[in-house]
Amino acid sequence: MATNSSRKSLPSGKSTPGADAFMLFGIPVAVFVIYRQVVPADLKDRVLAVVVPVVIGAGAILAAVGVAVVVSAVAKGRGFRWLRYRRRWAKALDTARLTARRGDEFLVPKLVSVTGRGADVVRVQMLDGQAPGAFARRLPGLVKAFGAREGALRLVENRPTEIELVFTKTTAASKARVAKSLIGGA
Repeated sequence: MATNSSRKSLPSGKSTPGADAFMLFGIPVAVFVIYRQVVPADLKDRVLAVVVPVVIGAGAILAAVGVAVVVSAVAKGRGFRWLRYRRRWAKALDTARLTARRGDEFLVPKLVSVTGRGADVVRVQMLDGQAPGAFARRLPGLVKAFGAREGALRLVENRPTEIELVFTKTTAASKARVAKSLIGGA
């Protein structure tokens, strides 16, 4: 006797996804179609009068929570740091005489990135002809301009035109953590 191996029977109590979908959607739709005369005519309006404000309120709450999460992330992270430096960058570097003029053009070293934990690490792409020594000599003025307690200059490996300015804004209690991160610790 040959059996059809492509057909499998389900153990008792198990159902297929199609049967589940029919149970969830098909039966209620069929009941509504058959007995729609029993449903009051204004039921749809009453349901909408309750559902629409609830959905709008839930959406507003979710939007407010989403905005709060985004604002918090930006304030704690890169966005806030970037804004702090970007806003004062050109004026601070011009005051420290680290800018240049070529004809009508006002050239400012490029602010590449701002990162860090405990200290802000500001990566700078120097202008043509600038040397890290110029930044090192003017570092105390930059520390004051950006409201930091201390500053340091690091050369960027394999990038001769870039340097990193490390601005420490933390208290003495966290200096050990900052120093550990500067020398390559965790």
